Amino acid sequence: MAENVYLLKVGKACREAVARRLALDSAPGQVRLVTAEPLSNYGYPKGAEPSLLAILDDGVAVGSENKPEAPHLFVPWHNVHYLADGSLLTEKK
Repeated sequence: MAENVYLLKVGKACREAVARRLALDSAPGQVRLVTAEPLSNYGYPKGAEPSLLAILDDGVAVGSENKPEAPHLFVPWHNVHYLADGSLLTEKK
């Protein structure tokens, strides 16, 4: 089965929920969201950084914290394969 892997910034509003889900003391700066079906970034303005905005009972909300005009996307849990720490995958500066 094909998987779609997304590296997302962890939004301020969902840091505690991410840390709880991943059994960490504090949330990572980035997470990997892996889905069965691809997600669309249609309508994202240039420079928008995809972010995990919320972890909800029925799924997750994805959008952009730095460009709030970017479309928000609800991803139901049945489309999520897993959520994992992604901080080690980002380039260290």
